[in-house]
Amino acid sequence: MIQVNNVSVHFGDVVAMHPTSISFHQGQFTVLLGASGAGKSTLLRCLNLMCKLHAGSIDVEGLGRLEGRKKLQMHPRRTGMIFQQHQLIGRHSALQNVMMGRLGYHSALRSLFPLSQQEQTIGLQSLERVDLLHKAQSRIDQLSGGQQ
Repeated sequence: MIQVNNVSVHFGDVVAMHPTSISFHQGQFTVLLGASGAGKSTLLRCLNLMCKLHAGSIDVEGLGRLEGRKKLQMHPRRTGMIFQQHQLIGRHSALQNVMMGRLGYHSALRSLFPLSQQEQTIGLQSLERVDLLHKAQSRIDQLSGGQQ
């Protein structure tokens, strides 16, 4: 579970997101619906520590309050964000693109070598979770926009 507690975001004098509280529970889908400029993307960026909070806090199950260097490093390993303009490598397979998400668990030197069978299994399980296991070896540029 991720708990957002009265989080607000300011960019200079501009209030990008008024104090907001919401809970996200594992296994549930949450829809953020609102007009352009309402703060939906800003909230998502806060959840992934991509923008600085003006006030409030974010608590994550298993980590607690997101503060301190160690927690700020661990959180992105446990979460992900898919951007509207995603940056997939078209000539690589779906599995190879998924495996890019595992690079954060390794040093820069280690990332130059092939990932282990255990890591590959994690990638295949991830594709299976979104019903794309049958596309594991398909080039990303051969998949539909939704599949990408």
